Amino acid sequence: MRPNPMLIGGETREEVTRPDPRLGNFASWYRWLSQEQPGAVMALNTALREVLPGFDVLRLRQSGEAKLLEATMQGPDGRRMAWRLGDLSDGERALIALYTLIHCLPDGGATLCVDEPENFLALPEIGPWLDRFDERCAEPPQQGILISHHPRPINLLARDAGHWIDRDGPLAPTRVRRIEPSAGAAGVPMDQLVERGWVFDE
Repeated sequence: MRPNPMLIGGETREEVTRPDPRLGNFASWYRWLSQEQPGAVMALNTALREVLPGFDVLRLRQSGEAKLLEATMQGPDGRRMAWRLGDLSDGERALIALYTLIHCLPDGGATLCVDEPENFLALPEIGPWLDRFDERCAEPPQQGILISHHPRPINLLARDAGHWIDRDGPLAPTRVRRIEPSAGAAGVPMDQLVERGWVFDE
């Protein structure tokens, strides 16, 4: 998955069983989830209340031949208002999409691959999601792969489960190596080891 909140709209005319890699069909996927995985959707809404100020619930509303996916949120004056998903900020849509990915994994297990989940989010926003991702993927049979250049996921995951993927040019072969900090690197944060090139014992 490469979530792009700018592609996430709030109108759906059909149900789809799988999200596309950039989540442009998020509303149609959520429409299917709300019928097929209601327990997971309830857990998702509970999680979103903890990370989105004023958030109440995601709901689908009929509008002609389509349905609108809306987020009910409490406004500054205390009144609850329904916002079409496409009218939320990029960061709010990114959080909703990322939490949906981890809370609505298939029951039979899945490998969730996410490319740079921290895009569009501030550090206080991505930190709790990374913790939940780590917890969720530690629950068999779920697995997860993150691709990131951000210090928070690097420090959280690279020392125990990190792999370095690089190549010398656009046509060169790609090399994959397990991260093994160099001797004498104990106590140095992993993101600093990456910055200094001290992630291999060579």
